[in-house]
Amino acid sequence: MYREKVKSILYHIKLRRQELGYTQKYMAHKLCIHQNMYSKIEKNQVKFTADVFLLICEVLEMDACKLLKLV
Repeated sequence: MYREKVKSILYHIKLRRQELGYTQKYMAHKLCIHQNMYSKIEKNQVKFTADVFLLICEVLEMDACKLLKLV
């Protein structure tokens, strides 16, 4: 169940990024990480902190609480 929730959150993050026309490179720049690391976040290949989650939501202009309620 936990994995499915994380998968859903990451799906919505990727979808929003694409809607805004942002590249993974742009997101990585905003998060001060390498593009490869951001790609791994979206693919659920690495764990990330609440700080990173909130920053991603901020960059994508998403309400973190609403996103968590979607899953």
